Amino acid sequence: MSANPDRVIEHRPKEICPQCGKTHSNERSQIIGRRQVIDIPVIKASVIEHQIFQTTCTCGYISTGNFPTDVSAPVQYGNNLISLTAYLSSRQYVPYARLSELLKSITNISMSEGTIFNLLNRAANIVLPIYKGIKEEITKATTVGGDETGVKVKNENYWAWTWQTILATYIVITKSRGFVTVTNTFPDGFPNATYVSDSLSAQLKTSARRHQ
Repeated sequence: MSANPDRVIEHRPKEICPQCGKTHSNERSQIIGRRQVIDIPVIKASVIEHQIFQTTCTCGYISTGNFPTDVSAPVQYGNNLISLTAYLSSRQYVPYARLSELLKSITNISMSEGTIFNLLNRAANIVLPIYKGIKEEITKATTVGGDETGVKVKNENYWAWTWQTILATYIVITKSRGFVTVTNTFPDGFPNATYVSDSLSAQLKTSARRHQ
């Protein structure tokens, strides 16, 4: 049970004793039991409107306020909704059509599959610095594991290449299973690392301090 519930509802007996008719004060009451209900609030979209104002000075100069740099359209979706959409799609693998239905059900926001696609692209751009940071982490590592496996992209054969350390995993989706993917992604290889892989020629050709 939570030591600090968000809301407490008190259920007190009637002030008048049903047996003798005397009136009780609340001070005579004491807690003899507790039960807690854990629930979530109804999810409702919050609409924030940004307004800019204009002021004309007595000298004739006109000053105008500015919209925040991240508010760039007449109507747009906020970062929390973008994050939820990206999480459900990329981590929970909810397909676009079902994701549109799910968001409508829990937030009452109607969102087309095209809009979801655009939001996921925005999310990708937001986390791009993190993606680059993961790549840098792997470049400096002393042990790197590498592998590749086939995947379908729009019903075409692609390859998912992965390089990883204990702390980081970097994934690239590409048309090629050849060594060109390695050189395009890590042109200097892994000069400080023991590179762990299978015996695919592209993996064995990867520049590294040593191979395992």
